[in-house]
Amino acid sequence: MEKPYLSIVMASRNDNHGGDLNCRTQACVDSLSEQAERYDIPIEIVMVEWNPPADQPSLHAVIKHDNCVFRTIVVSPEIHARYKQAELFPLYQMIAKNVGIRRAKGRFIIATNVDIFFSNDLMRRLAKKNLEKNLLYRAYRYDTEFGVRSLEGIESKLIRINLSNKDELCTNACGDFQMMHRDNWNELRGYYEGDLFSIHLDSVFEYHAHYHGFVEYVFNPPAVTYHVEHDGGWVPGVENLKNYNRMNDTRIKKLSYQDFLDIIALMAKKTPPFRYNNESWGLAGEALKEYTNEKSYWLRKTPKDM
Repeated sequence: MEKPYLSIVMASRNDNHGGDLNCRTQACVDSLSEQAERYDIPIEIVMVEWNPPADQPSLHAVIKHDNCVFRTIVVSPEIHARYKQAELFPLYQMIAKNVGIRRAKGRFIIATNVDIFFSNDLMRRLAKKNLEKNLLYRAYRYDTEFGVRSLEGIESKLIRINLSNKDELCTNACGDFQMMHRDNWNELRGYYEGDLFSIHLDSVFEYHAHYHGFVEYVFNPPAVTYHVEHDGGWVPGVENLKNYNRMNDTRIKKLSYQDFLDIIALMAKKTPPFRYNNESWGLAGEALKEYTNEKSYWLRKTPKDM
């Protein structure tokens, strides 16, 4: 089978996190599949289903994926239970993404989330297929109102634009789009796999790559991502919200913003730079169940079409 140019890695479980989770996921998959065919980008979508609920069907059975390579890699509840905070939150998002990154087949790998749309301008840029090694690619995140299910009219539904300060790395909402060549992801060993909730770990990776000599490349708008607003998600100032959110639950161990600043200060002093994961990152030694659908348009193309 021809290898995809892009692997798009996400992590989720069938637990309706934030409300209408499967509807948001389906809209994301449908949009990516349609864009990949329109702009002729061989992609695979790698969905890591972490700790699936026993009383719900697999995401591979729930999410329709008739026109794309859609791989579902399952991390069992038994593996989840090994972690110290397993009873406090059901999904170790960044470790789950590492599982997908480690097993992705694409030349370039994008780590993103199930409630994200890629703008057509961003997909046209990726369709040029001139991405380079040793760059960490980023795209700004634009937030849309609740209930958005397609790119149609999306600019009229914006509620927030997440940019970053000049002369700093683009860490604002960076976990919704981080892309590198597969060799570079492997060299850096993915996201930090500490027994922590996911907040700030995407930003730690941004600086981890920076201090290992990788250059950040931020696509210019309108090559952006769109995030659909939902309950329980990250928004600016979420740590101080009065409503419950796992990001402000004091029982859950996570990095504070000051912890994050302390870590990047330590990174700046370390020569040579350190790697925070060992060689078994991404559950490399685990035999994980996988479901695969290979009905993508680019697999049906004949050599004459290529």
